Amino acid sequence: MIEPGRKYEAGDGYRYGYQGSEKEKQLNENIYTTFFRELDTRIGIWWSNDPKPTAFISPFMAMGCNPIWNIDIFGDSIGKGRTRAVNFIILPTKERRKEDIKNHEGKWQSAYWADWRRAKKIERKSKGATIVLYADTPDEAFSYMEIALGKDGYIANMLIDYHRSDYDDAATSNDDFYTKLASYGYAGDITNVYLGACWAGGNSYNPNLTENASKLMDGATVYGHKAQASGSSFFFHGHFSKYVEARDPEGAYKKEEEYKNVGRHVVSFYSPQLKKVVSVEIMDKVKILNNGQIHSIFSKEQLMKLPVVEVSQGLKIKIPPITDDDLIPIEDH
Repeated sequence: MIEPGRKYEAGDGYRYGYQGSEKEKQLNENIYTTFFRELDTRIGIWWSNDPKPTAFISPFMAMGCNPIWNIDIFGDSIGKGRTRAVNFIILPTKERRKEDIKNHEGKWQSAYWADWRRAKKIERKSKGATIVLYADTPDEAFSYMEIALGKDGYIANMLIDYHRSDYDDAATSNDDFYTKLASYGYAGDITNVYLGACWAGGNSYNPNLTENASKLMDGATVYGHKAQASGSSFFFHGHFSKYVEARDPEGAYKKEEEYKNVGRHVVSFYSPQLKKVVSVEIMDKVKILNNGQIHSIFSKEQLMKLPVVEVSQGLKIKIPPITDDDLIPIEDH
């Protein structure tokens, strides 16, 4: 049965859910149909006999009473669940990268070029644990991820790295992408995601992106920087936390706000205590390690103890004033 607060719709056109099975909405939103029979997820049983019965096991029992570790895509045989961790980095295409270099008058001024070079290093050093994909939008990478994940893979860590304007332009397809990852069993609360877009954690003139992404990916832990993302910092140090002079949409400088937000992240994740996706704010540069893992000095248990940020009403949490001593040198982390 769907837990209260964890139901998110991708639109009427999307018909799939648990383990990628098609929903039978005419009967009940908790019913899924497979090739051989229908599954009632409210009580965890099949509606008809097992076409390949096993002695001493009920022909109606689903997933061996363990739907987390087991799957039964066709409704006839229980298989192992997704136990193989895969890391992904999703970047713009080569054509978009060339355009970005041209618009910024050189490679070292282009975040897309710097991020691409660092991503290739991570892919090489991870020795197959991290896969770099190129697409105009994250959703266009889905078919390639399906191939890489196969029947037993799940997303352990994922960096999605686009300019904020490019990310916002693809907002609808991004939501569909996150929903598909969750419904196919590729992503969930075991997944860590870093959104490399500028101000992904939200600020005075950009909404937070992490909470919606976490909800659609069934409680994945999603990080977003509150300041502008630095491609050069990612290139040299593996994180995006460095001061970059930025303007708001009206062209005014936001120097003080940007300076205070360097290294500040909003993290959204599913809280078992509150039984919903929540957001907290941390002071941590959050690195993408050479093995592809997203690393924070805050553990999941520590995050759960922090005060919740009410992102729907703006970032209202009170943070003590930041001094120069609070900004940890990049080389130290």
